[in-house]
Amino acid sequence: PLLGLCAQVFYFTAIATSFLGVGLGLIDFLLDSFTIKRTLLHRFFVAMIIYLPALWIAQTNLRIFYLSLKYGGGLACFYLLVLLPIILYAKK
Repeated sequence: PLLGLCAQVFYFTAIATSFLGVGLGLIDFLLDSFTIKRTLLHRFFVAMIIYLPALWIAQTNLRIFYLSLKYGGGLACFYLLVLLPIILYAKK
């Protein structure tokens, strides 16, 4: 039981830190992209635009996280191993 609890805590912290890290980066990206002032109210509004749909999707369809990892990982590998070398070679 202790090992199972430790695994659950590790799983939760891994997912939570990933979600928060990507979300915070996306908040700053959107604030810069749309030239929104960096006030607390504006950051909160952009955060709600980012987090609420993601939380709703995660709560309604539990399998979507695994599917996004599967397809996102595949696309990232294709980009890194196929497209990026071609782009770098073409810029020579």
